[in-house]
Amino acid sequence: MIVYAAMMILLGQDGVDEILGKMERKAISLTTMVATYEQVKTLSLLDEETKTRGKLYFDRKKGTTRWHAEDGTIQQLDQSRYIAVFPDLKEVEIYPLKKRGSIFATILGAPNASPLKEEFEVTLVSRSEKAIELKLLPRNEFLKKRIREARLEINPKTDLIQAATYTEKSGDTVQIRFQETVLNTKFSAGTFTLELDDLRAKGYNIREHK
Repeated sequence: MIVYAAMMILLGQDGVDEILGKMERKAISLTTMVATYEQVKTLSLLDEETKTRGKLYFDRKKGTTRWHAEDGTIQQLDQSRYIAVFPDLKEVEIYPLKKRGSIFATILGAPNASPLKEEFEVTLVSRSEKAIELKLLPRNEFLKKRIREARLEINPKTDLIQAATYTEKSGDTVQIRFQETVLNTKFSAGTFTLELDDLRAKGYNIREHK
């Protein structure tokens, strides 16, 4: 029984390596990606859901991922900074993009899977013709303070994330499901442009964190 259990663990790990390897090769083959997403946040204490729809844009050459929600909220990830714009509050928060930024980008749908094995204990939950589900448990203290676990649902035909769910320490959950994914399309010149001077002129309070 012990030998059988050990074999199953090894086979499961081989499956994870294979899946993450396919995801990484897919990401390398992409130039751009755009998808429609729906985000559902569930507040565990109030048993309340809020839904948001938007677009995810990914440009591998620029190393940039951007989430643009229907309510106007923008989150942008570029090679040096993570920027969140909140129109209702007229607030802009800017954070330096460190390695952790890439990790959160991945569990929110960016196709680059390389940080996952290093920062998470990744296990294969289920595998079918329609979906592959992975469970991610954080390894380091920074992530453990923020999330309990994450789940990724991979499309076995495209090797892309079709849904991502993470559970915060409070018990609140966020699920993002992707549809209408288009690969290797051309973006307009202003897709990843964010003019801070224009926002400042419009009365936005801009805070940059070190």
